[in-house]
Amino acid sequence: MNIDNSQPQIQILTLLCLLIYATVKYTSFNRYKLVEDFYFSIGKDRVNIIIQSETFSNQQFQKNWGHILNAEFPGAKLDFYYLCKNAENINETLNLSGPKVIMTTYTDSGYLPLLISIYGIQEPDLVVFINETGNQLLHSFISNQWIYNSIIDHHFDQSLACIFGFQTFYNKKQIGSDVMVVKEPIIRELIYHTDINSSSISPFYALSMILSLNGTKLKNKFNLISSEDRKTEFPSIIDPIRYNVKCIKPTNFSDIRNANFAYLLPTYKRSQYFSQSLSSLKKQTIQPKFYLMTQTRHHIMYDLNILQSYVDAPIYHFWTPNWNTFFLLANLITCLLDVDYIIRYDDDMWPMNPNVDENALKFINSRTDIMIGHGNFESCFTNMCLFKQKPKLLRKPPYPDTVATPLIFRPSHMKYAGRIRPFMLIGGEDFHLSISASLECDIISLHHHFNFWSFQNDGLQHSNDPEILNEYKVRKYLANGKYPVENVFCHYVEAGYQPKCWETYSVNKFEARSYNYKRAPIIEEEINISDPLN
Repeated sequence: MNIDNSQPQIQILTLLCLLIYATVKYTSFNRYKLVEDFYFSIGKDRVNIIIQSETFSNQQFQKNWGHILNAEFPGAKLDFYYLCKNAENINETLNLSGPKVIMTTYTDSGYLPLLISIYGIQEPDLVVFINETGNQLLHSFISNQWIYNSIIDHHFDQSLACIFGFQTFYNKKQIGSDVMVVKEPIIRELIYHTDINSSSISPFYALSMILSLNGTKLKNKFNLISSEDRKTEFPSIIDPIRYNVKCIKPTNFSDIRNANFAYLLPTYKRSQYFSQSLSSLKKQTIQPKFYLMTQTRHHIMYDLNILQSYVDAPIYHFWTPNWNTFFLLANLITCLLDVDYIIRYDDDMWPMNPNVDENALKFINSRTDIMIGHGNFESCFTNMCLFKQKPKLLRKPPYPDTVATPLIFRPSHMKYAGRIRPFMLIGGEDFHLSISASLECDIISLHHHFNFWSFQNDGLQHSNDPEILNEYKVRKYLANGKYPVENVFCHYVEAGYQPKCWETYSVNKFEARSYNYKRAPIIEEEINISDPLN
């Protein structure tokens, strides 16, 4: 009798042991804070381990996690990536034989898994985030197939490498083929408002549409450099004009008129001007092949029925942060199109002067030494301005995420119109593009963290310091337009200077945001707007 009763007891004991084992196994991994949607699955061929690292030299840490993951994925190939915020130990890193190193100043687990999955030489099966300092798993998920499906058809690796990668310098040491430096502001803006699980309007989808149009030909602007150590190819843009020139040299008009130009057309912010802006688009001499619409997160959605009533071309739309809209547009276009300069101006003026770009170049040529002679500099007259982005500040500590390009306009939400000389061709014909967007700020920010400064305090105007008085005039001019348009104040950063305050102005809120850096020189210059060519 006793023997017969033991059988169910053994079964219960066995089930209890299995339950204890499962609980221990779950809690052992739960201490690494796995996300709910992540599931271990046996049989993966490749596992990418992404390590957020300050020093990126902890080989023991890599081995420990290698043992853990090898136990879960027997036979799988483990690829380690180190996300580095600094370059103090760059030599030590490059001597390591195992991990790949990605230089970035923005290690956010929200977008970097997707970023790494894009930059992987092969499509990863799994992306794991590990914080080296805290020894915990921050984020992990199965790679999202929709992004690959939307872009893979159009030379996935080459296109994304061309758009988002470039070569730069850190601590006067040139990073070679073993390190990819991510041009992250663009990709950050593109996915900033994307829900990678349920997004119906994907920024990447809009971008992939640009890249995957029928007959599109992308110019190959990067080289694949083979690593002698790892025998692995890493993409790196080599563009001597855009990234290696120390200073823009003065040129004569015959040289500069043959350069490539891009013209941007943001709409007015208020919805009542939307039809007016579309009407100006319709009047363009060269009609765009498609429209790329951007929408800031707090604006009312534009009526697509109105839009479709004006245009016949395809319309693509995605969300973008309001504070960096123009930076996104300018950099996206410079990446997609082979352009040296971007001209932006109010399209209310350009139909009255069809030669506005040629006249602008004549004027710009006459003032080349002042206007584009030093660093990252922008000049303008009336409500037209031209700039050429300079990477000089990217090579200076603290290695900013973006390079600021001050905009000096009339204090209103401007819109600009024009043509684009193509970097892409469709069916052998020129590919033209008009862009519509909402501009929120008149000056693009250098970093993300701001200290607010109020224009209600006008104490600066009573200062005896000419430099402070100039700064006040610039602020006041941009804030409420009390100073005449004929006075144009030019902001620039001279070689070797670090700015005390790159400011971001919002003309509706009358506020500025500033940074605590060394003061940059401010030059006040009066330009005769009535006849700018004389």
